Amino acid sequence: MNMQGKTAIVTGGGRDIGRACAMRLAAAGANVVINYMNSSLGADSAVEEITAAGGKAIALQGDMTKEADVKALVDTTVETFGQVDSVVHVTGGLLARVTLADMTLAFWNRVMELNFTSYMLVARECAKHMTEGGSIVALASQAGRDGGGGREPAPTQRQKGQ
Repeated sequence: MNMQGKTAIVTGGGRDIGRACAMRLAAAGANVVINYMNSSLGADSAVEEITAAGGKAIALQGDMTKEADVKALVDTTVETFGQVDSVVHVTGGLLARVTLADMTLAFWNRVMELNFTSYMLVARECAKHMTEGGSIVALASQAGRDGGGGREPAPTQRQKGQ
């Protein structure tokens, strides 16, 4: 993958999968904008590693469920690097384990806001500045399939040997 002269935004880029994506994009030559929500520690260390290797990167705090924060992230990216070529959206997560019987509408809305609304806001704002051939990649957790950590999914009929 050759990303020389390209600029990539990685939301949730300060840790785990997001950080790995940011590091890979930088290794391919991209200017990388690393968004984080709470702790700057991982994002700042990624920026240090990227710049020490001769790359260009910045870290920006922002809540991707807030329109103003998304706009500020994209505006700063364009001001700093002139364009947006790629976005890797890693924002999201499992807020808590709640059974359907115990789930409130407020909890449901917060899960949807974090995992889906954030994607729409980021994609919508980035698309305004995207270069031809640009890409938006959205990642999701295996938790969407099996409920997240600790439990195996129920076996299928084939897995049961039937």
